[in-house]
Amino acid sequence: MNDIPPANSPSQSRRKKPAPAGKHFYLLRVLRIIIAAIVLGLFTIAFANIFQLLPNSWGHTLAEFQFTPALQSTLSGVIVPSAIILAGLLAATLLFGRVYCSFLCPLGIFQDVLIRISRMLKTGKAKAFRYAPPVRWIRGTVLALVILSMLTGIGNLLMWLDPYSQFGRMMSMVFRPTLAEINNVFAGLSDTFYHIPPDWIYVGAVTFIPLALLAVIWIMALRKGRLYCNTLCPVGAFLGLISRYSAFRPTIDKSACIKCGMCMKSCKSQCIDLKKGDIDYSRCVNCFDCSSSCNERGIHYRFTWRTRKEGSPKDRSEKSGGRTGKKTEKPQAPSAEQVMNALPSGNRRAFLGATLLGAAATINTKTGNKFTRTASSPAAPSAHAISPPGSKSVRHFLDFCTACHLCLEACPTKCLRPAYMEYGLNGILKPHMDFSEGFCNFDCTSCADVCPAGAIRPIDLAEKKHTRIAKAELHLPECIAACDKTDCGACSEHCPTKALDMVDIQQPTWDADSCILCGDCTHTCKVKAVSIVKDRIVIDYDKCTGCGDCIKTCQGSALEMKKSRWNIRIPKLSVQYCIGCGACEFACPVKAVRIHAIPVHEQAEVLVQKQVEDPNAGKDFAF
Repeated sequence: MNDIPPANSPSQSRRKKPAPAGKHFYLLRVLRIIIAAIVLGLFTIAFANIFQLLPNSWGHTLAEFQFTPALQSTLSGVIVPSAIILAGLLAATLLFGRVYCSFLCPLGIFQDVLIRISRMLKTGKAKAFRYAPPVRWIRGTVLALVILSMLTGIGNLLMWLDPYSQFGRMMSMVFRPTLAEINNVFAGLSDTFYHIPPDWIYVGAVTFIPLALLAVIWIMALRKGRLYCNTLCPVGAFLGLISRYSAFRPTIDKSACIKCGMCMKSCKSQCIDLKKGDIDYSRCVNCFDCSSSCNERGIHYRFTWRTRKEGSPKDRSEKSGGRTGKKTEKPQAPSAEQVMNALPSGNRRAFLGATLLGAAATINTKTGNKFTRTASSPAAPSAHAISPPGSKSVRHFLDFCTACHLCLEACPTKCLRPAYMEYGLNGILKPHMDFSEGFCNFDCTSCADVCPAGAIRPIDLAEKKHTRIAKAELHLPECIAACDKTDCGACSEHCPTKALDMVDIQQPTWDADSCILCGDCTHTCKVKAVSIVKDRIVIDYDKCTGCGDCIKTCQGSALEMKKSRWNIRIPKLSVQYCIGCGACEFACPVKAVRIHAIPVHEQAEVLVQKQVEDPNAGKDFAF
């Protein structure tokens, strides 16, 4: 920069006796660092809680104060407290600027940590920044596309770009398994530590997605500071529109500024233009690093909602940083056309998109949540994906889930896994129920308790116990009790609703007078236990599993089920009682019971068991 004096200039020599920065600025920066450290630490523990240091409710409470979960929860119909928190975040931005990005956003704080580590190690280019002109068209385009995807349901850009959700995926899919591996190394050396599954099997090949995003954000932070926050982050772009008109702002005092460039070098947002003596408030995240680096007290934190001096060419921009003692006329509010014309082209698109999103949220609230994003999409939900209990339907879950993976951490049985293509393109990385290594606990609502975005609605335990999220399907030809004529009953023992019950095996008998020898029974039998030999139906009872398929297809009613000579019991499925928890599929050693997804959750019937009368009731003694 040509207007910055050289190091040996008289103005630089005055800095030999540095003046302390403003006390209020110093305290604000210390407060920001303390709050940011607490927020980052708590979020890291919440997403990588391998030692169970925090209850699941803490993670939900923390996530409620994030912008995107509060927005999604409000749109899903959870008005209280989500709408109150969302209004509070917007009000804080209007008053103090983008304090959310430095105080509450875990990904933004994580980038600050990366920059600080780089400066301590003196590596990369993070040790000094320069002013960079704003790229408003990128921010406006990204924000407009995100809003469009939310309204139409085509794609899910918000999930990929939301800073909170990205941080959650990085912690749960990269940091947590790595921390578990480190713990297991110490577990092999000392009895103080116990072995923890590293969860790589739960994550699988999709680990490369958050790992690649982590590498990209890391490189951007080391080279250009908060470049991601000010170009690709939709939350930063939206809050930047509001922070342009914030009440309190850091301002440059031109009378005290010597253009040494120290504030510019410390600005992670690269928004301080010393040539013009101006700060781009749409990119400033209020980290207060510029004030601590200024030894001339050239930056002040001031209230800027003041009327402009009459005849002044500048209205409330506070570029001069001075006060006017003269009375000023109250300016008239600009019209909507003037506001739109004053915005650059990129911000016009973002402003229109934000207005459209606000209107959609209002309509959604006033119409009782009848507004749903159900537009036709090439990435339709797959029939093989099961959404968690409380999500109401697969479509609702895909519309509002941001894949932050807080529910994956809270699930005690680890049956929630990040999806690859089970939901289709629109559901990559979003949780789905996988019963190969676990099942949904009958007495658990952890995923519904921690979901901050309204994708999994809060559900009572009594309601959850008869909410059907999927249906079981029994394949007797594969059951070892029916095929090997041996006792098993693992599926029935694990079924919490008794939709699977063990009954005495029955096998078909043949009536020659009613048989027309059509052969349908022989083609239907999956285990080839029925055959035609010399104009007779021959049944191999050693192979027969008692499934009854042959009777269903018999045209002449020549087959009838009767009690078998085998003294064994086989499972019988009553689908009306099944809730699709997956306990039977998990317990079955040969996977003869398989769970299939349903698009919309249903209410299952409750089995009323007969109470056995006590023969000793009313007697003083039982003997």
